[in-house]
Amino acid sequence: AKEIAIQNNLTSELAIVNNVLGIAYRNNNDFQKSLNVFNEALTQTKSKKLLALLKMNKGNTLTEMMRLDEAIENQLESLQINV
Repeated sequence: AKEIAIQNNLTSELAIVNNVLGIAYRNNNDFQKSLNVFNEALTQTKSKKLLALLKMNKGNTLTEMMRLDEAIENQLESLQINV
């Protein structure tokens, strides 16, 4: 799915694929890869709803990494986007 989105320049769809991939990496305890994918996805969309979701998921990954200050920052940013 990721390759198809890249080949067809479907950036918002690529962000959605990367969001799912980031969650999968986090569920497999590969937190750095998860964080990298979320950071990449954040550059791939302008959708406020998707940006909020990505920030929330990035915050969840940072929590697992015990990077709590960064986690809180991302969670708050997620909430502010939805306002």
